[in-house]
Formats: sequence, C-alpha cells, structure tokens
Amino acid sequence: MKRDLFIIMFISSILIFPMTVEEIFDKVDENMVYKNMKFTARMNILEYNENRELSMDIFMRDENNILIEILASSSGHTNRFMKKNDQMWLYIPNAGKAIRIKGHMLKEGFMGSDFSYEDMSENRKTNDLYNMELLSKDTLYIIKLTAKSSDAPYKMKMVYIKKDIFIPIREEIYSSSERLLKELIINEYKKIGEKYIPINILMYDKLKQNSRTEIVYEDIKMNAGIDDKYFQKSYFER
Repeated sequence: MKRDLFIIMFISSILIFPMTVEEIFDKVDENMVYKNMKFTARMNILEYNENRELSMDIFMRDENNILIEILASSSGHTNRFMKKNDQMWLYIPNAGKAIRIKGHMLKEGFMGSDFSYEDMSENRKTNDLYNMELLSKDTLYIIKLTAKSSDAPYKMKMVYIKKDIFIPIREEIYSSSERLLKELIINEYKKIGEKYIPINILMYDKLKQNSRTEIVYEDIKMNAGIDDKYFQKSYFER
C-alpha cells in the first residue's frame, strides 16, 4: 500500500512539475559528455558508391583534452588529431609535422568524412553553447537549439530525444538561414554503467549527394585512467 502511494505521488509530482528544457539537456549531457573514457572505433565513409574505412582510438579525458589516433585506413594514412584547450592540431606522420586547425578548417570533413573536425572533438555541455526551446514532448522531446556562444559548432539544431533514457536519436543541423546542412542518426546505443552511450552513428551531409559516414564503437572503456602523456607534444609528434 505504501509502495503504491509512493508511485502515485511520484507520478503526480512529474505531472505537476514537468522537467524544464535545461533539466532535459542536463540528463542528455550525463549520457553524451565524456570524461576519462577511451573508445576504439571504426569509421566507414561512403561517397558515390566508393567505401573507405578507418580504424581509430579516441581518448577523451575531458572537454579540453581529446586525442584521436588513426590506426589504419584504406588510404594507408595514419594521422593523429588532438584538441588541447582551445586549440586543435593535426599531425601527419609522413610529413613529420603538426598543423593547427582553425577557422574554416574546423568545418571541413574529418579525414574526408561527413563529420567535421568540430563534430569529432565536441565534448562540452549543451547549455554552454546553445539556447534551448522545447517544441514538443509528445512521443519524443523535440528541442530547438540556437547558438548563444560564438564558438558553438552550428547556428541551429533540431534535436529529437528519447524520453525514457535521454538519448538523442536524431539531429537536424541548420545554417543561420535555416538551410539543412547535415542529419545525424543514432541507430544503436548501449548502457554501460549509468550511461547510455551511442555505438552506431550515421552522419549525412545534405549538401552532397550519395554521401554518408558511419561510426561504429567497438570497445568503450570508462574510468580509463587516461594519462596526461597523451596530450603532450612528445607523444603527439612521436
């Protein structure tokens, strides 16, 4: 009897005090913002029926320390990419030098994919970057995000969020003139510890025909004990 009463009171409190849009995205960010995690992933780039594949390790210590190592690729390139504080760098072993990525280069395709360098390195909380407007809460939370920070990756996004586990299953990415630029689909996710983590993601560049990129996460380590050495010049340029 007491248990039933508690459930009724809990449901009533939800109906009386619905979640704010900020609270919804706090829940989303609990799943989607990573600290001290390592991912092994495979990226498949399909463009005009030509398929290219990359395998990579991704180290995320926090929002300011991210390293991506391309271990193998169809082209034979094995580059490294690092975000250190507010700077992003690309190291090309064959050339033996590091190049800083800035300005319009951040919007370019990561290793020729439909994900930009910003897409691959973004690990900040949504509320730090965007204003939020809840448009619907029927079957999904549908939320419009508009940039409030000058360094937000996009001017506007529409995000479709599963209400039970607070995972976005689709994002539509727009320019400031509301032209559709990209569409991101999360096909599959997995619960690891207390997080629901996407493990299969598709990105479509709507400005290109017959182009899509898939990322498949094959191994995810939480509390990975990522050492500071990964973000030092000596390791990055080894």
